[in-house]
Amino acid sequence: MRNYLYIIVLFLFSCKDQKPDDIMLFNGVSFLTKTGETLPNIDQNINNEYNKYLKNNQNSIPLFKYIHHEKYGIFIGLPYGISGDSLLNIKPSIPLLNQQKQSVDSNTMTYRSYYTQQGLQLHTLACQVNKSKILIIGRTYTNNLPDSLLSEKALRERIKITTNPQ
Repeated sequence: MRNYLYIIVLFLFSCKDQKPDDIMLFNGVSFLTKTGETLPNIDQNINNEYNKYLKNNQNSIPLFKYIHHEKYGIFIGLPYGISGDSLLNIKPSIPLLNQQKQSVDSNTMTYRSYYTQQGLQLHTLACQVNKSKILIIGRTYTNNLPDSLLSEKALRERIKITTNPQ
C-alpha cells in the first residue's frame, strides 16, 4: 500500500506544469522564467526569426536563448562589440512597424513597444546590467498579453541580479 501511495504522489508531481530553470546570463545576472515556458534548442527557424527583427548592421547581437510559450516568444541576445549608446538606440527592422511606447532610463535601459497592422506586437528591452549588455525581444500576436508579460515592468522584473555570484 505504501508503494502505491508513493507512486501516486510521484505521478501528481510529475504532472504539474513546471517552469524551466532560470537562465543564467553572466556575472550573477539571470533571466527568470515563468510557468508554461519552455527553452527549445535554437534551430535555424528560431535564429532566422530573431535575425529578421534586427537590421543587418546589428548582427553583433547573437541570439543566446529563446523562450517559447504558446502565446508569445522571448529572444535574449547578448551584444558584444557594440557601444551602450548604440544598444539603447536599436529598433527592429520589420516593415510597417508602428512604435506605440518608448521609455528611457538614463543611459542604462530603453524599452519600446511596436505593433503592425497584421497584429504582430514586438516589445524590446535593451539594457546594461553589471557592465554587460542584454537585448530582449518579446513577440506575440495576442492583444491582451503585453501588459501582463511583455511590458517594461514585467521584463525588467525578470532580470535578477545576484550580489554574490558563485
